[in-house]
Amino acid sequence: MVRNSGFAVSQAGTLALTAHSGSVDDDAAAPEGAETTLLVAGGGTPAELREYPIATFAQENPGSSLVIEEQVWGGLVTNLTAALPDAENTPDVVEIRNTRSPTLATIGAFRDLTPLYEELGGDDLLQSFVEVGAVEGKDSALPYCSGSRYMFYRADIWSAAGLEEPITFAEFGATITPMLNG
Repeated sequence: MVRNSGFAVSQAGTLALTAHSGSVDDDAAAPEGAETTLLVAGGGTPAELREYPIATFAQENPGSSLVIEEQVWGGLVTNLTAALPDAENTPDVVEIRNTRSPTLATIGAFRDLTPLYEELGGDDLLQSFVEVGAVEGKDSALPYCSGSRYMFYRADIWSAAGLEEPITFAEFGATITPMLNG
């Protein structure tokens, strides 16, 4: 793998959540013939989001390529932790969940992305995710997407328990929290 993570982050930034901590020139182009690796976790990144950065990278870096590798979520942290000490096996750019980024950022696994904050979305980014990826005032991980979660419940059971059906997640939480704690 090419140790040109600054370029990979700036060019594949729409996908990048984190980048390996190398000291590189953020404006540097990939050397001709270079292969930059983007590691995505799970199968949640659709083909269109994989094709665009590959094509853009190739267009902006003739003779070089962006390779996207997929890692299952279950082994991602273990495999990434094992790869970090070995520059030849560490991905240039990696997607990782916001719940895992503080741990890896705190041990210095990621470079400071603060200078790229505006370029990668700035204030349009989901700020709670930006905060999770910040360590000691530096943006070590920035979000590239956010997911949604759904809640289902049986209205008949809710009614039978004498509970008013919730309309918002906050109402749902306020109703079930006392049940979970008591």
